[in-house]
Amino acid sequence: MFTSSRRQGRQRAKFFDDARGSAIECAACLDASVAKGFALLERIQPGKEMLVRVVAMLTKLVERFDPYQCSELRIPRGGIEVGRGSEMRRFCSG
Repeated sequence: MFTSSRRQGRQRAKFFDDARGSAIECAACLDASVAKGFALLERIQPGKEMLVRVVAMLTKLVERFDPYQCSELRIPRGGIEVGRGSEMRRFCSG
């Protein structure tokens, strides 16, 4: 049986996980805007870098409030790529 505080922690983790999913979708929208020719990669790069930090922060919050949810992370297995060539950085969940 879960205690009330444990239930609240899992609920908070769910909210953080939902927010993390939204941040990943935002990164995908920025990528799509470059692919469609609406924006240049250099123009969206600061936003992508900020989203990588946001996703990293939210991932740690999910792990803190519900360590059992770590096996259910929605981050793509390859991670999120930011930059290009030798400047490529990757955020991975594990």
